[in-house]
Amino acid sequence: MVILQTINVFSFVPGILFAGVLWSNIRRKEQFGTRPRHLLFSILLFTVIGAVLFQYRLFSTFWEPALSFSLFATVFALYLLMFFILEYSIHCQRIKKSHVWNDFIGNLKRTIIYWAVLTGIIAGSYLMVYFYKKNLFTGGFISLFIKSDDFAALKARGAVGLADLGVVMTFVSVLYTVTAFLLIRDFRKKVFHLQTGVARTNNLTFNVALVFLLLQFGYCLFFEGVLHPLYTEIFFVLTVVYIIRVYMEYFCLRVLNLERTIDKQDQSAELMNELVSREASSPIEEDVEILRSTISEELRRLKNSLPNRDYAFSGFMLYSLEGDILKVISPQLIDGFCTPLLKHSTIKLLKNTKQIQDSILKTVYDVKKIGSLALQDLTDWGEQIIKELIRTRERIVINQIPDELKGLQRLIAVNPLFDKERLIGILVAFKDSFDKLFPEEENVLTWLCGNLKIILTIIDGKRIQRERNRLSNEMNIAKNIQTSILPAQMEIPGFEIATNMVTASEVGGDVYDCFCTELGNYIGIGDVSGHGLPAGIMALIQLVAFEAVVAASQAVKKKIAPHELYDIVNKLLCKINRDRIGSDKFMTQNYILENKGTLTHAGAHEIALLYRKKQDKVIEMTDFAKKAAFMGITETATAKASEGSFTMHKGDLLLLYTDGAIQAKDDYGTQFGIDGLKKILGGNSSSALPDLIKKIMGKIYNHALNGDIKKYRGNFADDVSLVLLRKT
Repeated sequence: MVILQTINVFSFVPGILFAGVLWSNIRRKEQFGTRPRHLLFSILLFTVIGAVLFQYRLFSTFWEPALSFSLFATVFALYLLMFFILEYSIHCQRIKKSHVWNDFIGNLKRTIIYWAVLTGIIAGSYLMVYFYKKNLFTGGFISLFIKSDDFAALKARGAVGLADLGVVMTFVSVLYTVTAFLLIRDFRKKVFHLQTGVARTNNLTFNVALVFLLLQFGYCLFFEGVLHPLYTEIFFVLTVVYIIRVYMEYFCLRVLNLERTIDKQDQSAELMNELVSREASSPIEEDVEILRSTISEELRRLKNSLPNRDYAFSGFMLYSLEGDILKVISPQLIDGFCTPLLKHSTIKLLKNTKQIQDSILKTVYDVKKIGSLALQDLTDWGEQIIKELIRTRERIVINQIPDELKGLQRLIAVNPLFDKERLIGILVAFKDSFDKLFPEEENVLTWLCGNLKIILTIIDGKRIQRERNRLSNEMNIAKNIQTSILPAQMEIPGFEIATNMVTASEVGGDVYDCFCTELGNYIGIGDVSGHGLPAGIMALIQLVAFEAVVAASQAVKKKIAPHELYDIVNKLLCKINRDRIGSDKFMTQNYILENKGTLTHAGAHEIALLYRKKQDKVIEMTDFAKKAAFMGITETATAKASEGSFTMHKGDLLLLYTDGAIQAKDDYGTQFGIDGLKKILGGNSSSALPDLIKKIMGKIYNHALNGDIKKYRGNFADDVSLVLLRKT
């Protein structure tokens, strides 16, 4: 028992140090808000409890049995207060942001009476001890419960007063236990029991406190008596529980949340790549559907994740820029119940959703005009909102709804979409039953606006590209660029190589190259989005950057890994092609480093096909097509996760290609597909490479003859490039 008491007292030291280190780590981080302050309060209370128990252990002879229950009641109440402050430090930020603060305060107020009663009971217990010290307990209580002989024996030992005090303290203990039980129950079931998902329900501290409260009551009532409580055992367990809870929340969950954040970022990057790929390769008539599905799917998932679905968004509409005019380009981009950004009493008079939609479609804004006028010169409410968006570049949340819209909407969130300095669209979200945004809604709107910005940028880019394709002189220049940057012949020691490229129109965005060095042999293949001069310029920049980086690595005798090469070239493309030239292009790209038959690759392009001669089998190398962001979009993208390697043996074939090879369509819209390439590669593996290239191109051409070839007047819908390698 003495050893356990010592361990209990000295367990506070590492507990304080551990909690203090975690507090120090988070105290200046903005994302934690006021949480560190409340955690510090709980640590200080933990320290006070430790000091009291240390004093009790050091001067145990001073603490006579008469004070035992009072000491237990005081320290246990301090533990409860400490647990409450700790739990509040954990949940306070989410409670405030989730707009349930008033509910929390209301629940908390109900516990005040329990705290008051508990404090009164503790004070009363000390008062009883005072009466005992003044010899005011003369046996009047104990005599009611024992025989006269036993009473005489107690009196002879001079223990009547202490026994009398024990009877009184037993009744006090019953009151204390009941009150503490009700207080803990409220903490468990009401105070932190808010809307689902607001407070991460974890009743470890209060459950353990409740169990040991009842254990203490039973032990004193049926075994040793109220003047001999279980100090050491109970307080040691509560101390350990506090340390565990702090560790779980401020260390384990932080690490877990960090991992979840990384996973979400990876998933977001993958979804963004898929979205960009889908939009970049889609026809113009599908643009509106992509926009609509992107918004509606995300908002539907958001609604399902909210604690109260009745408070979710009730409608949205998307404005996009065409020329200088901002407008909703299709009824498909109006979902749910929306209202135009107008202060007109006639809005309430519109009889049905169709009339409201027509009003929204007719309401357009001249961004150039709005930008040139001062705010006070604008009389239209919608124009004033757009002016403020241009000025602040931040979301505007309107919950002071104009009289003309009261009863229709309770919140309007207007989210700007900027491409650099240019406003290219706004996403307007409505709520008709709640006037605040939840944190999750704010996060989703931010993420959604980022994706919409990319889609609108690509749409705008496709629109610009379409106009540029009409300029024949520009196309001729681009054609010269495209044909001149590709190597006439690719040679790598230990390999036979054959290549071929057919442009979709006058110019394409496909590019491939190789560079042999003493440190290894590099191969690159990529595809710039769209066609025309901008695509050719980006391909040229990529090619120059590729050869320059490899040449530099050779000069300094330092091998550069494919993923490092990818990251460097990507940053150069973002800086030159995106920032300086102002192009909206991006590209897929694979880099391969060959060294003694082993090929290490990185990037995101198309699935490569590897024919294994020994197994007589064609393998899809799916790692070539995943795990890396496309080039030219963001400097922060890295290709480390996409790196992989494999070894080619004598007779093995590797086919690299661009998407035009597998996406060529016949007159039924059926794509040639990767299976078409696999069938030709596997069935003609022994053919000479030039003959095999011709056979592949012939099969693709015949497949598309009555489809894309006819539709695009003798051209493929997209560039078709092939690079074929055989290990010798």
